[in-house]
Amino acid sequence: MSASTDTNDKQEESVVASANRFVDALVAGRMEDVEGVIDPRAASQMNSATLRAAWSRIESSFGAYKNRLSARVEALGPYKAVFVPAVFERATMDLKVVCLQDGRVSGFFIEPHKEGFKRADYDHPQMYQEKEVSIGIEPFKLAGTLSIPKDGGPFPVVVLVHGSGPHDRDESIGSSKPFRDLAHGLACKGIAVLRYEKRTRAYQEKMARQMKSGFTVDDETVDDALHAVEVLAARPESERIDRRRIFVLGHSLGGMMIPRLASMTTTAAGFISMAGSNRPLTSMMIDQADYLIALGGDDAGEWQKKRADFVNGAEKIDSLESGSAEAVEGKSILGAPPSYWLDLKKYDPLAEVRKIKRPVLFLQGEKDYQVTASGDFQNWKEAVKDLEGSDTRFRFELYPGLDHLFMPVEGKSKPADYFGPTRHVDPKVIDDIASFVDASN
Repeated sequence: MSASTDTNDKQEESVVASANRFVDALVAGRMEDVEGVIDPRAASQMNSATLRAAWSRIESSFGAYKNRLSARVEALGPYKAVFVPAVFERATMDLKVVCLQDGRVSGFFIEPHKEGFKRADYDHPQMYQEKEVSIGIEPFKLAGTLSIPKDGGPFPVVVLVHGSGPHDRDESIGSSKPFRDLAHGLACKGIAVLRYEKRTRAYQEKMARQMKSGFTVDDETVDDALHAVEVLAARPESERIDRRRIFVLGHSLGGMMIPRLASMTTTAAGFISMAGSNRPLTSMMIDQADYLIALGGDDAGEWQKKRADFVNGAEKIDSLESGSAEAVEGKSILGAPPSYWLDLKKYDPLAEVRKIKRPVLFLQGEKDYQVTASGDFQNWKEAVKDLEGSDTRFRFELYPGLDHLFMPVEGKSKPADYFGPTRHVDPKVIDDIASFVDASN
């Protein structure tokens, strides 16, 4: 055994031990021990209250925790992702603990147990192939996956743009992977798809430093989406990509930024906004808190406190002005610097959407409480209804029974749905995206 192999083995043992200590302390409610292994830079997002509430939601979804199994480790850029299989009453799930090389914990997620993950019924691997690609500009190169139908071509291609938060290329949320579903479902219908790691996930430390110096939503997501479009447009014909038919699909925050993206690229042939918001983010935060408080439940009190924080943050943001002392100091407001909020204050998606001359498809889940059918979705409709040719340029699809992830949900949508058994994007959504792309020839 070489010295480097021995060192790697010891390092892996160290991060596994750290991840197991984190999980064991979380299960036992020893929050002081939990906080003792957390990277200080992640402490604000991984505080005791947040982790305790997350664990409560996990057990309410999967039943009481029983035990953990042997962990596996995967490289994640400068980090190590430790997957700790956790056995609950109703399911076995992977607790993904992201560690620095020294074992400090910087992230915590829940995913389907790798051996137990089931593909959607419309996902037929024999019909497509996948290759690793790279997008983004130094120092923020991003790993991605290009899913391409196996035979024929050239094929139209869709770029997937994430919502808020440090997402992976599958936009994994709890046990579901909506971007993976979209990529595989569309590839089976003759449409290539590019998905990639979000910058705020792949470069957490660098982005934390950038937060202090002019960080905006362009840095978070827009710039990388634009570069992804240009990467596809530059690919050789041998890769079977139709460079004239590149589409951009944004989910949630990504959907909100579709009008800005459209104004910054002439390469894209059309756009898709899935649960795209168009109201101030602070208004959405307050409305979500009101909805979850009204639902009741064990975390209603926690949401009352969050609502007060949201209202306070909204007041600070409303009073922000470029060049003011508050803006120059750069103190974070609701997890983002003043530069981020000032940029969004200048952006009016409902005004900008009227300027788009290419086809746009708007999709909305009727049970979505984060981006609503009666609010955001209706706002998009009202914004373009008087434009010449709007009936053919803009298409709107509302899906009864689907939530923010475009997945079916029983009763009222709630956060625990995201942590339940694996769900998949509804096939009707896949069909409608495919028909939109095919029609935009």
